[in-house]
Amino acid sequence: GGIFGQQKVTVLKVGDRKSNDISFSVSTPKLEIIKQGYDENGKLKRLKGVTISIYQNGNFVKSGVTDDNGHIDFGNLPAGKYTAKETSTPKGYVLDTQEQTFEVKASIGSSDNIVLNFKNSRYPNISINKKGYDENGNLVNLKGVEISIFDKNNSKIASGLTDESGNINFGPLEDRVKVGETYTARETKTINGYILDSTPQTFTINKTTSSKQDIHLSFVDKR
Repeated sequence: GGIFGQQKVTVLKVGDRKSNDISFSVSTPKLEIIKQGYDENGKLKRLKGVTISIYQNGNFVKSGVTDDNGHIDFGNLPAGKYTAKETSTPKGYVLDTQEQTFEVKASIGSSDNIVLNFKNSRYPNISINKKGYDENGNLVNLKGVEISIFDKNNSKIASGLTDESGNINFGPLEDRVKVGETYTARETKTINGYILDSTPQTFTINKTTSSKQDIHLSFVDKR
């Protein structure tokens, strides 16, 4: 049961022998999803490839994936109370765990669509810059220095070597980090002629809305 989409209901007047009846349509509104996320400049943009799932009384009903315009048209649902939640999101974005509840009500004639809006924050990009003092006491970028990132259990989750500009861009590491947890970056190997910088640097992963909130760490080696 339940009313789904549009149904034509015929009512016969009592005592009407001419079978002149009254017809009207009972319908439920369509459900639409609009999905947005913050880009690196802090501007909201429509997100493609986000999966939104619909549940009723804890039971899965259906799911859909946002198109190029960050849109899903779920069509008409039977009357009742539902929950919508995000179940997967594109790389670099934090899964929106906030569920949204809504009620589909049947009405005579047309009714406005139900539109739910979801927004995603970003994981911060993690980058390292490595410098060292040359023979003249000038700071220069160091290539080939290894920097590693460790979690709270001191397990290594990422490692990389600095490029010619002394940089490592680890990216968001969204498959290895969790929002709210603290991590440690350490220099684990240096190059000939330099002393390893043994001072660890800690940072916490927070939801971000622009690249201004990304994590940038700097290490300096002495000779």
